[in-house]
Amino acid sequence: MENNVVEEASLKKGIVIVLMVNILNLLLRLLLNFMMPKYMHVDVYADYKFYQLLVGYIGMLHFGYVDGVYIKFGGKNIKGISEEEIGRSLTSLLVMEVIVTGIVVIIGIITHQPTVLIAATAIIPTEIMWLFQYIYQATGEFKKYGSITSLNIVLLFTFISFLMLCGSQNSYLYMGAYSLVMLIIATLLQLKSGIRFKKKWFNYKSIIDTCINNIKIGVFVMIGNFASQLLTSMDRWFIKLLMTPADFAQYSFAASLEAFLSVAISPFSVTLYNFFCRYPSKEEVKKIEEQIYVFAVMIIGCAFPAKWILEHFIPKYLSASDVMFYLFASKGFNIVIVCIFVNLYKAMKMQHAYSKKIVFVLVTGFVTNISMYYLLRTKEAFAIATLITIFIWFLFCKIEFRQYRLSVQAEAYLILEIAMFIVIGKMLDSVIGFVGYYLITVVLSLLLMRKASLSIISTVIGVIRKRTNM
Repeated sequence: MENNVVEEASLKKGIVIVLMVNILNLLLRLLLNFMMPKYMHVDVYADYKFYQLLVGYIGMLHFGYVDGVYIKFGGKNIKGISEEEIGRSLTSLLVMEVIVTGIVVIIGIITHQPTVLIAATAIIPTEIMWLFQYIYQATGEFKKYGSITSLNIVLLFTFISFLMLCGSQNSYLYMGAYSLVMLIIATLLQLKSGIRFKKKWFNYKSIIDTCINNIKIGVFVMIGNFASQLLTSMDRWFIKLLMTPADFAQYSFAASLEAFLSVAISPFSVTLYNFFCRYPSKEEVKKIEEQIYVFAVMIIGCAFPAKWILEHFIPKYLSASDVMFYLFASKGFNIVIVCIFVNLYKAMKMQHAYSKKIVFVLVTGFVTNISMYYLLRTKEAFAIATLITIFIWFLFCKIEFRQYRLSVQAEAYLILEIAMFIVIGKMLDSVIGFVGYYLITVVLSLLLMRKASLSIISTVIGVIRKRTNM
């Protein structure tokens, strides 16, 4: 019992640390998301968002290596991991990614795609950054994890803002700024780690063995992550191929606002893996899942302030409003999937099952995107397809982890809230919709999810009091 209390306290501490760090991250990322479409030409913005779409797949180019390190170190204390082990992991990854970068550069030259060439410059530093982030996340070093996240957005905000202030409409400069930020962070991380590369780490056999071992452990997670990444970006690929650059820019803008929620939930998705690695009881997991339900329906309401900003400051992107509400609605289910079920798959070493399920969902996503496009022929069709696909994925997770299934009341709460969110978002203006949605949500939360709601309120009050007394 005492051990459970200590673990829960550790979990809350980790969540608070990452949450506090993410406040700055959220604000700067939100500012960027609104400033870029306002001050950049539509074509320039579309080119930059396509570059970001490509860069989003860099995480697949380690072939599960970093995921293997993540799983291997999960639940351990950072002090119990030797410099030799981390050094070999870093060295082998670096050598492998030099080869990968060379291949991508050749592809960029052959296809005459400058965007691919610029994306190639981000591969090595991005992989190094993720290696350190994953190590810190797996071992519960959330302050170090948070510092990487903060530095990333601060530097990116600074460089992008400088280019916009200079009136630049050169998309390649914005792409280069992103790659430069990754390089700076990777360099600082390596220097701060104090790791000095040793000649024996570059031994051919040692590198091959390390790569094979880590990839074997993480390859199924990587396949799942790749499928997940493709699933969440599939809609933009269809828009890019089937519709106009203006449609792609508007849809990408809505998707970037939805991605803002990913930053908001990271305090939970990041810390819960380390917690689940300690094998909490069934009741503890269900308790956390209920709280995530309440958090999910609260956070998606951010779509209403975003709609208000569109109405008053960026009217040329107002037609992206319906897309945004469908994508935010899908995030309501996705938050539960990412925070609870994906972490359970990893913590319970069910990588193979995870990869099979997500590949099946990916195929489902392809079918729903094609079907909805031929039915509606609008950009909203792809957002609706995303919502349907994510909901199917949510149901699959519920079936897989039936031992953690919540009450009918709790499940009805989440589905009812998301349905209400879509209706209010489409029918009412931003201000009335905001007030109406949160009034109904508060009432439903206290009626149907009273215990989880009060627990969240108690935690928030405790954090505020603690910060006030500091």
